[in-house]
Amino acid sequence: MNTVCAVRKIGAGAVVLLLAGGSVGLTASGAAAAAVPTIIDLGALSGDIGSSASAVSGTIVVGHSSQKTNLASGAGDAFAYDLGAASPTMIDLGNLGGPSSGATAVSGNIIAGSADTPQGFPLDHAFAYNLGAASPTMIDLGALGGRSFATAVSGDIVVGSIGSNPIPFAYDLGEASPVMTDLGSLGGTYGVAEAVSGSIVVGWSDTASGTTHAFAYDLGAASPVMTDLGTLGGSTSWATAVSGNIVVGYSNTASGTTHAFAYKLGTASPAMIDLGTLGGASSQATAISGNIVAGYSDTASGTTHAFAYDLGAASPAMIDLGTIGGGTSRATAVSGNVVVGYVATTSGTTRAFAYDLGAASPAIVDLGTLGGPSSYAAAVSGNIVVGYAATTSGPIYATAWLLSTGGTPLPVGTVGMIGVAALTGCALFITQRRQRNRHSA
Repeated sequence: MNTVCAVRKIGAGAVVLLLAGGSVGLTASGAAAAAVPTIIDLGALSGDIGSSASAVSGTIVVGHSSQKTNLASGAGDAFAYDLGAASPTMIDLGNLGGPSSGATAVSGNIIAGSADTPQGFPLDHAFAYNLGAASPTMIDLGALGGRSFATAVSGDIVVGSIGSNPIPFAYDLGEASPVMTDLGSLGGTYGVAEAVSGSIVVGWSDTASGTTHAFAYDLGAASPVMTDLGTLGGSTSWATAVSGNIVVGYSNTASGTTHAFAYKLGTASPAMIDLGTLGGASSQATAISGNIVAGYSDTASGTTHAFAYDLGAASPAMIDLGTIGGGTSRATAVSGNVVVGYVATTSGTTRAFAYDLGAASPAIVDLGTLGGPSSYAAAVSGNIVVGYAATTSGPIYATAWLLSTGGTPLPVGTVGMIGVAALTGCALFITQRRQRNRHSA
């Protein structure tokens, strides 16, 4: 029988980790060896009543803590939470003088997001925050005269878009005198930088003819220029993610449907690769890690299912990740062999899921909630999945799920462990203090 683990608050400065339906062993190092997800409620910043996690890198989780139940509109601050710290706690990243900020991406110690300025919306600015700095503070990346928002970060490079009629930008924090760089367009007037890997920025831009095409931009090139990735025969395409030199996204086809694509930069004759569908009309790729592409596709029966696609396989094909009884699942992120996203239940709610392609018998796994009806997985890094989940009392809180299989121990410190009691069917860890979006264009 599967065991579900949940970390919940039991009083000021402490939380409890409950494991039901199984037993827990100890490794020589004293770490817990669990075969199922451990659910950690990250709570909210002091005075706030809701939160959501949007990204994770290593053990560092980032997101937004809200002063209102509606996370999308509630004032509040960006947060960081290091699951690997000896005593994990939610860190308030502050703001740029306005009422709200939110972190959308993290790479190592570098966090990126957007924050209101004293002038208020729509004059919000992209920001960066270096957790490793001697005196960390929110850095205003500017806006070249308007508003800006950051969508992604890789190393020292933050990317996003500027203006209400957006144009893509890059900002290299590693430069001696960093400035926001306008990446231009494909001949039109607007575009968005969606993702970055190393020096490769990807997104979409309008062309001189008014259509929208996916682009790639190599900041490390001798003479950087925006590269039009074309389409799958239709008029439009969008790039959503990049890993190394492989770009993924979705494009219209000649028949008017939309298909997921992959594009390998740097090859002798680069071209869009049509990843097909699960038997239905359309598909979209949302994420990539190495050779593993993730996304969602229509099926022959008319439902939508999450998929994975291994570009390195001898005979690559789209893999249907299935559901847990409801009609729909969608993949949002992938790290190594682990795909995550959300899936509909038979009762009409949604649940965060994980799917380990490297498992002996791969299957979609419901990651559970914090006692409420729903949850959502936004990102994954190694064995750490993050997003948000509903609680029994109603509010939604940022959530981390620690994946472990086959008795492999969870990383020491990931739940701030200071003591453990192993019981049949239930174990108790008294550990840590509890404290506090995906971008929208």
